[in-house]
Amino acid sequence: MIANLGLVSFWGQSRSRNSRLRQTCYWGNTTALVSSGLDWVAGDRVYLAPTAVQHTHSDYVNIKDYDIQTGLLTFDRPLKYYHWGAFESTAKEYNGVDMRGEVVLLSRNVRVIGDDTMSWGGQIVTADTMDDLGTLVTGQLLFNNVEVYNCSQENTFQSAIRFEGANTKSHLVQNSVVHEGHGWTFKAIMSSNILVKDSDFIGAKALGFVVTQCANVTIDGAMIADVIKRKLDLGGGNNFADKEGCVSICAYTGPEVCDVSVINSVAAGCRYAGFVVPGH
Repeated sequence: MIANLGLVSFWGQSRSRNSRLRQTCYWGNTTALVSSGLDWVAGDRVYLAPTAVQHTHSDYVNIKDYDIQTGLLTFDRPLKYYHWGAFESTAKEYNGVDMRGEVVLLSRNVRVIGDDTMSWGGQIVTADTMDDLGTLVTGQLLFNNVEVYNCSQENTFQSAIRFEGANTKSHLVQNSVVHEGHGWTFKAIMSSNILVKDSDFIGAKALGFVVTQCANVTIDGAMIADVIKRKLDLGGGNNFADKEGCVSICAYTGPEVCDVSVINSVAAGCRYAGFVVPGH
């Protein structure tokens, strides 16, 4: 666990974040057509979001080859599912919405990797607190082009990236990716001054992205995807309904007074709901 009571600043190499599918992929395909001119290379890992009614139809594959001139992407294994694509955007037909499947790069050169021991994973926690002498100790997180993999803790609120009572400094998560963890990918509670921009949170359990009791938080250009049911046995039969979805904004414990903005963001492949927010 990275307990951030000072400054944690990681700045990785800038990468081509994502592409839309320019041609439909089918079960068993080992290639896909994406945008040309990307900086993707053999060994990179990518995610293909579901495009049909089956929300669990996500694919994770490694790149075997990428033709920078044509955009032909070759995978190390066949795809498991169907993913819809088209050579041009569907924005004209769907009121500005591009319906083509997204392919998201999951690899960065700066990596935070969790541990598999007892599904503990890993956590990056930023907070303000008082030390033994009563002095305020403040945390600050600055991430740019960082990969967080195999983190968070199973069946808890301990997400891969977590802000708890972090109100003094300004925080940034930009051009980064959190993927394939044991629980939630992101949580901010009783915190403020957080900007999450152009980042991806993919492969979570129960909930992907949670903000609660916060102020001055902006989520701009985020993608939250592939949030599946967690394995939780509370006993007593099957009368327990878990809270599930891609994004929960000021709603997990009921309607709250929050100052949070969510714009230009996408939810895909989630149970029950993409975005859960209180109305006003």
